[in-house]
Amino acid sequence: MAPISCSDIFELLPVHKRTPFPGDYRSHRDIHALPFWNMTVTYRIPLKSIVLDETSSIGLHIKKKRLDLKLLQKDVALTQPNTVSESNAPPDNTNKADASAAINVVPQAPMSDIDGNNYPTVQIGTQIWMMENLKTSHFRDGSVIPEIEDKFAWRNILATNAQSPAWCCYDRDVSMNSTYGKLYNWYAVTNSHQLCPVGWHVPTKSDWIVLSNYLGGDETSANHLRGQILWPNGNNDNSSGFNALPSGCRDGNGVFDYFGRAAYFWSSTPDENTGAWSVILGFKLIQNDDSKEHAFSVRLIKD
Repeated sequence: MAPISCSDIFELLPVHKRTPFPGDYRSHRDIHALPFWNMTVTYRIPLKSIVLDETSSIGLHIKKKRLDLKLLQKDVALTQPNTVSESNAPPDNTNKADASAAINVVPQAPMSDIDGNNYPTVQIGTQIWMMENLKTSHFRDGSVIPEIEDKFAWRNILATNAQSPAWCCYDRDVSMNSTYGKLYNWYAVTNSHQLCPVGWHVPTKSDWIVLSNYLGGDETSANHLRGQILWPNGNNDNSSGFNALPSGCRDGNGVFDYFGRAAYFWSSTPDENTGAWSVILGFKLIQNDDSKEHAFSVRLIKD
């Protein structure tokens, strides 16, 4: 039999243990992709109504905790991170570069946004990417992107289903902007006023998959994409020149988290429900579907 799904696990969690995550997640889709480095504490949850094959294995991150499942009357400790299977997860084993193959990286001419911010760019394989996170506070046509600092005002976008574009700096600290860029909700990313300069676009889910596969797949590409400074581990070669920094995120309730531990990037691709696809860089690269009210970093790719 197939392993139990994330949604099955989530529904069996007692209500008081459904929110060890940042913010108030109401969907299982946010659980499996939390990019924590270590898990130390144990939960034991009986799954009396679930029948699994004895060889089934599941891994699940829950905020620095290891989830132990009771499997066919046996307690099975599950210690391998990021092994939950999602039926709609994108393939990561097609057209991958050989790990021993040279990565073709070519510096390109800088690009500028509507506010006059200049960004270095780099060609990685066949794609040309920005090497820094987007910092603009205006759309291409000069329209202002609203800045929302207040936690409750940010939460109101979710509560009222306003679908309003917004940006913020991590922890409302404007000094973060120069190094880490701004965090944008998905409504800013896909607004009709256009977030990107002419000739550039917010990467699609497919664009991210092409990048990951070129760098060896989701298991290894994160090492090539993470910058060599500001991360909690030193095993980053940044050989792609992408220079991802652990800029953290803001959830739909206005809560900031993961700064110094993970980088979150939007794609322009909506998911099959009400969210949109994103990329998380932590221990590995993870394609995840998230609430559109979350605020993530944005990288642009050349048309």
